[in-house]
Amino acid sequence: MFQLSNEERVEIARHVAEKADGHVPVVAGATFGGRLEEQAELMKEIGKYVDAVVIITNQICDMNESDDVWMENVSKLMDMTGDLPLGLYETPLPQVRALTPGMLAWCAGSGRFLFHKDTSEDTGGHAEKTGSCTVPPSLQPQVLHGQVTVSEHIAESRRKWV
Repeated sequence: MFQLSNEERVEIARHVAEKADGHVPVVAGATFGGRLEEQAELMKEIGKYVDAVVIITNQICDMNESDDVWMENVSKLMDMTGDLPLGLYETPLPQVRALTPGMLAWCAGSGRFLFHKDTSEDTGGHAEKTGSCTVPPSLQPQVLHGQVTVSEHIAESRRKWV
């Protein structure tokens, strides 16, 4: 997705959502660096077709910037995108920006995030992250991971999160 134009990203999201035809939820990444205003516009455009728009955690600010700057920028994106449902992805490429328990708790407390895809293999860290979260009762957020053994641990942690 990083090598595609914004037009191609929108077209892929539209095409996948059309093929899914409501049988499964469709989410799509929409933050690929650049000005926050441009990212928000892409989020809104992709959001026309998918069930949730994914914020890629390492694309929200420079890697050397603080967690506070990251949260300020995410807050701005939320303000610019109305009530668009969101997700988080700690992609390992080009470099992972892992969320701290406090950052994840802040996101969960906003009521906007439907899922968080974690890429860490530190199962103890998952419990710490999810244990710090309080979410609105109306949400049933998901914590996802690509590895089965880690996913099983996350499922146990998630019961405590929700």
